[in-house]
Amino acid sequence: QTQYRIVKEIRNLINNSYYYGDLISNDSAGATYDDYPDFLNNPLILIDTQEFTPFCNVKPRTNSKYNILHAVAIRNLIRYLAEKEMIKSSKDVGYITPYNAQAKLMRNILDKENMKNVECGTVHRFQGNEKDIIIFDTVESYGLPYIGQQFNDFKTMNVALSRSKGFLIVVGNIEFLEKKLNADALMRDILLDMTNNGTTKNLAEIVELSPESLAKDVKEYQPKSSVDY
Repeated sequence: QTQYRIVKEIRNLINNSYYYGDLISNDSAGATYDDYPDFLNNPLILIDTQEFTPFCNVKPRTNSKYNILHAVAIRNLIRYLAEKEMIKSSKDVGYITPYNAQAKLMRNILDKENMKNVECGTVHRFQGNEKDIIIFDTVESYGLPYIGQQFNDFKTMNVALSRSKGFLIVVGNIEFLEKKLNADALMRDILLDMTNNGTTKNLAEIVELSPESLAKDVKEYQPKSSVDY
């Protein structure tokens, strides 16, 4: 099966886990632009947030999770991409998360930055969609004893990881995920593959892309009531 969208490194990632090696890339498949900033030094980028001890919360009644530290740090990354002129249209950057509460939080933050060209949504919103750069926010972290079943779902994870043409950036608390994921979880294989074949960056590198007071920003986006996000 020949595909015409995805750069070979991302193709190999999903090929190993979902397509039994049957996917083949056309030579024209891949990133949109000829030049990219230094931060994008590999089509597979894993951002480990563990050192900042991010906490995950849950929205009452909906049980949808959100992680403010992740959202603020990703905002810094998106600011950087905008400054480097990597966000010229709505086809350039997308933000995907398993949780609606986190998608709404990210949309609120980016709206304050007037970044309308960055599409934010859950995995289901991105079915049939594609972007040059996809940021996949796992959200999961300290504060809750359980992890979402989406990470074990074949179709959900396949959609989340195959929407990017040129760069896939996965943001997560790697230590926490490794402890909580099922032994046979698809996401466990993805993290291992990205560790071996991609580039791993720590959260400090993301904070430094837009070096403001992280603590102040996180406090600003704390929900004012139980209905926020």
